[in-house]
Amino acid sequence: DPPEGFIATANNLTLGNAYPHVLGRNFANSYRAFRIRQRLAEQPRLNEQDLRSIQLDTTSDFYEFYRRLALSLLTDDRAQTAELLEIGAVLRQWNGRLDPDSIGIALLSRWRTDLAKAVFSPLLRRCERLDPDFSYRWRQQETPLRALLQTGVPALVPPERAGGWQGFLLDTLRRSARDLKREFGVRQLAELPWQRVNTLLIQHPFSRSLPVAGMLLDMPPVPGACNSFCVKVLNGQHGASERLVLSPNHPEDGILQMPGGQSGHPFSRHFRDQQPAWEIGHAAPYLPGKAEHTLRLLPSRD
Repeated sequence: DPPEGFIATANNLTLGNAYPHVLGRNFANSYRAFRIRQRLAEQPRLNEQDLRSIQLDTTSDFYEFYRRLALSLLTDDRAQTAELLEIGAVLRQWNGRLDPDSIGIALLSRWRTDLAKAVFSPLLRRCERLDPDFSYRWRQQETPLRALLQTGVPALVPPERAGGWQGFLLDTLRRSARDLKREFGVRQLAELPWQRVNTLLIQHPFSRSLPVAGMLLDMPPVPGACNSFCVKVLNGQHGASERLVLSPNHPEDGILQMPGGQSGHPFSRHFRDQQPAWEIGHAAPYLPGKAEHTLRLLPSRD
């Protein structure tokens, strides 16, 4: 019975440090849960459509830290080059969301990834030497990453980088922008919407072993909205397994969205029939419609 009157989770740690039992160590970043709580607190009363809207939320204040950091680097005379002026313009153009047509978030997302690699690399070299397959995948890395970025530890700056800590951050920002342009074949960052960078690919297990089967078994690519840092998570090969909004007393108003379809048979018209509603967030009904097929399980004659 929390005082705010609701409970919100998104695979994040929900218990404080004083809890005596270990339930896990690699919980999801808590931003999605924070955003859900923020949306729930905005309205004293909620109906099914309100909750559906929350599940489709694409706002991501998570990246605002990186936009402010980048823009703070672009205020002095060193930033008055054509390249950095372009970077500043595209970052100011970002609308704060991870919609398919959002401009600027592609650079922010890539810069964050490149910064994490650059900042943590000196701290992980011994691990990589001892284990060639070592990979730093801790989901709570954002806390130490931001602490290091705000502190500006000189020892983390590679010796070949001139300009100290700010020079290091600017060089990384420039490299992220150049890599994006080269990788996606664009001349200007303003030509690179989020949907080109983040596409959801849902593969059937069989097509991973037999790629030619993908034409028959895989779902069509989904131009990405969001990633792990906004509520409507669609990223790479990861997305919401379903979206369900249901009031126990009013199942007729319930909403159910699921990827793929109800049939596992690729030649059935129900193999992909739920996919479009799941992609765009259409309010598909929770209750079943009229039965079209019947499956009877009969005892063996033997």
